[in-house]
Amino acid sequence: MSNFLPALISKQLQTVARLISSQKCRGVERDVFYVSQGGYDHHYNVNRGLKKNFIELDEAIKAFVDEMKSQNHYDDVVLVSSSEFGRTIIPDSRGGSDHGWGGINFVLGGRVKGGRILGEYPSDLTEKSRLNLGRGRIQPTTSWDALWNGIAQWFGITDENDLDAALPYRTYSSDKDTMYSESDLFVTSYLGDREQDQQCSQHELAKMCGLEEASNLKR
Repeated sequence: MSNFLPALISKQLQTVARLISSQKCRGVERDVFYVSQGGYDHHYNVNRGLKKNFIELDEAIKAFVDEMKSQNHYDDVVLVSSSEFGRTIIPDSRGGSDHGWGGINFVLGGRVKGGRILGEYPSDLTEKSRLNLGRGRIQPTTSWDALWNGIAQWFGITDENDLDAALPYRTYSSDKDTMYSESDLFVTSYLGDREQDQQCSQHELAKMCGLEEASNLKR
């Protein structure tokens, strides 16, 4: 297992990596995992707080990516960041930021068309901007469903009715062309590229449960 550090987000991704390594043992075709990193509600000293969070997040993601490549699973994995709300773009009186609306997210994976910024960056960030709702709260220009539309397609949901069921707010969009497609986000499709072997060895089971590492410690 790659060098996962003690930070909570790193340990969570280590657990996910172990579960991914056991996919064929568990007889599943697809998995969804949720991990979280708190401590972003910086109402003061935002620069110091973000630096600490970003260092932990960067180390955790690097270890996870290294492990996925080691398992030959990186092309089968997509990692998506999210937050329940964005932050204001102007500071408060204590050097922090307050609750906003619009924000940014990142997506990474072996088949992701990376190195790009998608969405519309505001051309005007002043108080007169039509997107500035006051005190630096910026209205988003790209819906959350737009991103997940392409990810859901990559995951195997391709029928329009099924997509509407999985992403109900798609139906409220005035123009479904604003939804990112699988081809917008990914180089190739996930499904159909790998045959799942439903058997697994004792060694793989031990590795999945962390017993291999425990055995090594006893020697």
